[in-house]
Amino acid sequence: MNIVKMYECTLQLFCLCLLLVLVDVAVVFAGNGLFFSSEEGDACDSDNGHKGICKLLEDCPAAVQRIKEGIFPEICGFVGTQSFVCCENKNTPKETEPTSKKETGIKSKEKCNQYGEYAYEVKESPTLTVDTQMSKVLECTFEREPLIVGGTEASRREFPHMVRYIY
Repeated sequence: MNIVKMYECTLQLFCLCLLLVLVDVAVVFAGNGLFFSSEEGDACDSDNGHKGICKLLEDCPAAVQRIKEGIFPEICGFVGTQSFVCCENKNTPKETEPTSKKETGIKSKEKCNQYGEYAYEVKESPTLTVDTQMSKVLECTFEREPLIVGGTEASRREFPHMVRYIY
């Protein structure tokens, strides 16, 4: 029982150290301008899809107005205590993703049907009728083999990472 507690403490300490390292890395990258583009005049995308330019908050009346309305602009970066925000250019159109009207899976269905024809052989129907009828007979030589031979039943909760999905 004592070993289990020691293992849990070690695991918690490891997770805490990993978290601290990740925070340090994020601070270093943010300080180097990799997370924020702190250069005034850089191009940026606002949160509503319009193109914009990074400007000081005081130099962007549209951003100040949006803050008064309770809508906060996208932040480009900081210089000291001054923040650069993405100042929207209303003349540029909003970026939209192109929509595709083509239904997915059509080509794969066609190919599946095409290749499925090779598994069947057209033969004369074995019934005794005046007009002979042709029928497709599956001539697939592939036989399934069991993947597990012998084996033992797993006990309950023996493999907790295995999950059974039921719809």
